[in-house]
Amino acid sequence: MFVVKRNGESEKVQFDKITRRINKLCDGLNTSYVDSAAVAQKVIQGVYQGVTTVELDNLAAETAAYMTVQHPDYADLHAFINPKTKKHSPMVSDQLLELVQQNKDKINAAVDYSRDFNYNFFGFKTLERSYLLRINGRVGRAPAAPGDARLSSCFLVAMSDDSIEGIYDTLKVCAQISKNAGGIGLHGTNGTSNGLVPMLRVFNNTARYVDQGGNKRPGAFAIYLEPWHADVFAFLDLRKNHGKEEVRARDLFYALWIPDLFMKRVIAGGKWSLFCPHEAPGMQEVWGDEFEALYTKYENTPGLARSTIDAQKLWYAILDAQIETGNPFMLYKDACNRKSNQQNLGTIKCSNLCTEIVEWPVCNLASIALPSFYDFQQLHDVTKVVTKNLNKIIDINFYPARELNRAIFETIYHAALEASCELAAVHGAYETYQGSPMSKGKLQPDLWGVAPSDRWDWDALRAKVREHGVRNSLLVAPMPTASTSQILGFNECFEPYTSNIYTRRVLAGEFQVVNQWLLRDLVDRGLWNDTMRQRLIAANGSVQQLDEVPEDLKRLHKTVYEIKQKVIIDMAADRGAYIDQSQSLNIHMDGPNYQKLTSMHFYGWKKGLKTGMYYLRTKPAADAIKFTIDAEKSRAANGAAAPGEPTEEEMARMQCSIDNADACLMCSG
Repeated sequence: MFVVKRNGESEKVQFDKITRRINKLCDGLNTSYVDSAAVAQKVIQGVYQGVTTVELDNLAAETAAYMTVQHPDYADLHAFINPKTKKHSPMVSDQLLELVQQNKDKINAAVDYSRDFNYNFFGFKTLERSYLLRINGRVGRAPAAPGDARLSSCFLVAMSDDSIEGIYDTLKVCAQISKNAGGIGLHGTNGTSNGLVPMLRVFNNTARYVDQGGNKRPGAFAIYLEPWHADVFAFLDLRKNHGKEEVRARDLFYALWIPDLFMKRVIAGGKWSLFCPHEAPGMQEVWGDEFEALYTKYENTPGLARSTIDAQKLWYAILDAQIETGNPFMLYKDACNRKSNQQNLGTIKCSNLCTEIVEWPVCNLASIALPSFYDFQQLHDVTKVVTKNLNKIIDINFYPARELNRAIFETIYHAALEASCELAAVHGAYETYQGSPMSKGKLQPDLWGVAPSDRWDWDALRAKVREHGVRNSLLVAPMPTASTSQILGFNECFEPYTSNIYTRRVLAGEFQVVNQWLLRDLVDRGLWNDTMRQRLIAANGSVQQLDEVPEDLKRLHKTVYEIKQKVIIDMAADRGAYIDQSQSLNIHMDGPNYQKLTSMHFYGWKKGLKTGMYYLRTKPAADAIKFTIDAEKSRAANGAAAPGEPTEEEMARMQCSIDNADACLMCSG
């Protein structure tokens, strides 16, 4: 029996050669749990006359991937096998090719090829599917620096004006950004009040048609609207599943840019007036006291408002949309502007697609991968490298979670600011530095009224900033990092795990994945076996009801639905003092209702968050097939009001949540 090698030559099958190769790739793995012989045996069973070595490697890699539920080192074994199946075929820009040729000796000396194996199976497959270039059907070695590369990630766009030329000029800009893999936040209040929905349907179709970066993923637009706009109720319905198609645009994402005045009116149970932006101009250009003065002036002008409603009626409609669709995102206009180092440039009118960028108008992003333990000096050093060169890394230590949360972001902000100051000493401060809060000695903690710890020398940094300024107006913005985290084998962003066991789909198939940290803890204590795996699946990924799991592991491995969302918001506020942009803060609720959402939103607003909520994530029913019922019949049977018509009892409970947001237990999620 013969196999076909990569160079096209045939060779007699040597089963011991297969076994030796897999054994060699297991170096550094926990061989008490990684059974190389079992993997080799599966590969040998797949040998047939004329099989290629690439096919055998694919079989070995997939076998290892399916065994990751036994131990996470199997995912590493897959990654060690899988790169060997690739035929390198780079395609880069002429500039990079010339640069590499001129500096090949230095580059070769700097490259650490062992880092090719830093990614586990799922990370590698995410890279392969979403990022690596394909040339003639094969994955190229170098994903970076093609001739048409774009380095900017997030773009904030304003509608030009309410004319055919203005709308389609803006549409063209959005299409070009999306074509080059940019995510878009669009401020949409420059149109007349009755033209918003038809206009957004045009943008919806553009988002569907224009993909990001060569068919890697569809375009993504987030539309921002202030809640005084006369079309706000129609805006809230655009993503809903029911209703006429001609008034829906479900491929866009929606966000509210909320002034404090609206929140105050909801608290007070007051009235709220809705306006056409052409008839009541300028409100999107001001914030804080100026906005309140202008809004009140328009409100007191007879006949100017299109309608006047109870503020809580609009609040109820917002909650109703969030429960059904997870949208709209919630960002607080005054907090974003009050705490911005770019407030001297004018009013910031929206955020980006992922709600963490609040600036004018383009942002370049890089992620730092934060494993579970930290060396803060190294984090500081690495953040400076990221600020200058966009790199990443981290190391080890132990801290309580809330203290650690503050310390991480204090370190990141200090290092980023220090690096930007060092750049300013060489290249000069950014163009509009003078007049900014930072030019007046006000750093982000000062805008929050927070005193930093003594971990870093803030006085020395302030002195440097006074002398040199900074090269970048804004620096820190924790984004969702879903694919980056998957590539690196970590959980996304700053979020807890949603489940301790789940199914991950990649091109190679579906695989069960267990939270690697829980799996290691259970393996170390001799608790992991197939019975435990089955019980974990039956418990929907929660260990809280598993008697065999010790209490300390239950506390450590709570899922996000088992953590009070009040704690999540508190930690967001703690790190917020060191985030000069904003953060992509998802809220997770098991069974959201008007009380819980109201309590949560007002608690976050009072804590001073800029982004009050990105997505509302709700927990699906564990046994949906058994318990699915017709929603309309259920409402009829229970005498409940239809959506959008709160009962008196619901309104009373919602008011209680507003009045007692700090103490209300409904925020527990």
